[in-house]
Formats: sequence, C-alpha cells, structure tokens
Amino acid sequence: LGWHVDKDEHLWKTQHKIVNPTLGSIYYAHSEPVDGGFLETKNEKGTQLIEPVPNRLVIHHPAQTHMVHKCTGGVRRSFLTNLWAKRPSAENFGSSPLY
Repeated sequence: LGWHVDKDEHLWKTQHKIVNPTLGSIYYAHSEPVDGGFLETKNEKGTQLIEPVPNRLVIHHPAQTHMVHKCTGGVRRSFLTNLWAKRPSAENFGSSPLY
C-alpha cells in the first residue's frame, strides 16, 4: 500500500466516513536483518522512518498517515493488528460471521 490511514474500509467505500481503529501494532517476526521494508509515518512536522528490526514491536496511531517501503533484501515477516474500541463493519470480513 502507498500512503494511507487504517480505517473501516466498508464505511469509507459506502459512506465516505472515516472511522479509525484505536491502536495499531506491528511485530517484526523475522530473525535476520532485512534491507528496506521501513515503516514511514507522516504528520504536520514531517516524516519518520522506522526500521523493521527483528523482534521489534511498533505501536502507532492508525489514523496517522503511513506506508511501508519495499523490502529489497532478506525476508521481512510481520504480524499487524489493529485494536478497535467499537467493532468495525461486518462487511469488512466477507461472509464469515465470526471476527
């Protein structure tokens, strides 16, 4: 993905309403260093690059504009989660009633 904010995609597509998760996290699960693959965040003060260091946990505000750069060497493994104060639209999850 290019620059984006995490949001309830169904509400955005159907109502152009932005509802963001409360908290976002990225856990870098690879064991060897990688080339590239930086998380970049942007706000009114500028941008910040966050290196995907093995075994690092990054907590971020998902409403802040961000993107991930291409990994150019090695294998970048990550586990991404968003925590929601209010459950997002069920339509984001396809036909599965469980989420």
